[in-house]
Amino acid sequence: MQQTEYSLLYYVFILVFGVYCAMKMTCGSFSRKAWRLFGILCPTLLLAQGVLLELLGMDWVWWLYPLIVHLPIVLTLILFLHVKWTSALLSVIISYSLCQVMRWAGLVVNLFFQTPMAVSIVHLSLCVILLFLLDRYCLPPLYEVLRRTGRLFYVFGALPALYYLYEYFMIYTQRRFADVQAFQELLPTAMLLFFTLFTIAFQRESEKRRLAEQQRFILEMKLDYAGREVNILRAVEDQTSIYRHDMRHHLGMISSLLDAGQPGQATEYIRNMISQIESIVPRRYCENNTVNLLLGTFEKKAADLGVSLAIKASLPAQLCLNDTELCVILSNGLENALNAVSALPEDAKREIGVFLGIGRSKLLIEIRNPYAGSVTLQDGLPMAQDQKQHYGCRSILSVVQQRNGICSFEAENGVFLLRIAIPLS
Repeated sequence: MQQTEYSLLYYVFILVFGVYCAMKMTCGSFSRKAWRLFGILCPTLLLAQGVLLELLGMDWVWWLYPLIVHLPIVLTLILFLHVKWTSALLSVIISYSLCQVMRWAGLVVNLFFQTPMAVSIVHLSLCVILLFLLDRYCLPPLYEVLRRTGRLFYVFGALPALYYLYEYFMIYTQRRFADVQAFQELLPTAMLLFFTLFTIAFQRESEKRRLAEQQRFILEMKLDYAGREVNILRAVEDQTSIYRHDMRHHLGMISSLLDAGQPGQATEYIRNMISQIESIVPRRYCENNTVNLLLGTFEKKAADLGVSLAIKASLPAQLCLNDTELCVILSNGLENALNAVSALPEDAKREIGVFLGIGRSKLLIEIRNPYAGSVTLQDGLPMAQDQKQHYGCRSILSVVQQRNGICSFEAENGVFLLRIAIPLS
């Protein structure tokens, strides 16, 4: 392969590479319209450069490159693909920076190969491989970032934009990086500043996403709690209607037993009736109806799994938490405890201790359960493989912190302990 042919082929590849990367970063995936624009834009830009190369020469083509290549790509993305101008401009700048990776790859190839033909073949092959890797692993995340707005977007684009300006400053002034003392200090400082600002912005974006996931989970818990409460009330209402309808029969049976001189059997019959009524009416652990419904539901779940709940509750009807917050704390805490205890062998002590009470003007909640294996705490929270359990612990902590309370997760000697203290006022 002659050097001229190689240079021409490499030049065409770089142009196609840049246009493809810019469109892929802003579109995500190519539609038919995008492919048509891609097929028209690349030959048009090559033709325009060829004409200007014949008329003005290579130096002028390099000087006008942003106007004859970059600007048309930006306008195409804005006018035909309806991309925001900021995303279109940044995608072209990033694509230009990625093209420099191909140039650096050529410098590396020249270190290991001496003959021009070997350099040409290896370099072009390496460029194709790099394009494949960038297309698969780099461009999709860049597309997701360019879809964002706000601080993260502008901080992310600051360094590529600075590099772009630096490159064309060198071209227009015909100076080298080493000749400009300001750039020797500016670029390293800019990179460190970019890293710091991007880390801060990324952390804030992650926190927003975490809070959104947490709010979504709380909403799901609220809906689940509402549906559970409605089902319980419906079941109680249905059974109450049945017992109301059958009450005269029960009273008649009791009267007959008493008239027959069988008070013992009448007493036993009454006891059976009371037992059946208690089985459908939610058990009252304390004065708070929401707590009674939640504890009753989980006690039934625990019984089905062969787990016992040792409950000690003494709470008033009105608390400092609303029903949703109570549901988030108790449902997540008991669900996690139930999952841990149900995984224990049948010969182990499968019991969950629950305490709810008032002390020192605070709402006190404690859930204690044994567990198998090991529990790792990070930043005070248990590290869970189950994402739902992970968000459950975070939801508990979030509710407690919003109420200016204290929440602790402890795991020691095979016993996991959740302690919560929330001011009543």
